[in-house]
Amino acid sequence: MSAYNSCGRKNVLDSFTQNKNHVLIFAHRGGSSVHVENTIEAFQDGIDQGSHILEMDVHLTKDGKVIVHHDSSLTRLTGVKNYIQDMDYSQLPLLSHRHVKGGKEKTYKIPTLEEVFQKFPNTVMNIDLKNGPPTLNAAVVKLIEQYGMERNIIWGHEDKKKSDELLKYNPK
Repeated sequence: MSAYNSCGRKNVLDSFTQNKNHVLIFAHRGGSSVHVENTIEAFQDGIDQGSHILEMDVHLTKDGKVIVHHDSSLTRLTGVKNYIQDMDYSQLPLLSHRHVKGGKEKTYKIPTLEEVFQKFPNTVMNIDLKNGPPTLNAAVVKLIEQYGMERNIIWGHEDKKKSDELLKYNPK
């Protein structure tokens, strides 16, 4: 993945890279071995386990909310055969993630990117913008600016051309 911070600067990780022997630990989709991936609980677990950076994937709902979820479809994690882009956000909390741990079943909420920013305001995050409409890029930039996260965000897409497009949204 080509990654840039939201300001187009390459120094978002300066505080981590002062010591060249320092290893950065990414919580890929959060602590997803214990909790359902890309949930607030998974991200908290990733931090609790010593991760420096939260990695997440984002999509846009039909009504324009940026949500944190890996797949474009809800099928794998919820059993609901529908696409995120075809549903309003208000419908999503009713679609619980279920994860069996120690014989217990727990229901998880699909979080918005805004909720993740509110919960982890001082955490470096790597955001993978999934294939979606151009309005996804603009919506993510708006949230980054609204929460003052410019120095904490690495974002990108596996396609370099798409990553280059992201710089146009906030070239400061």
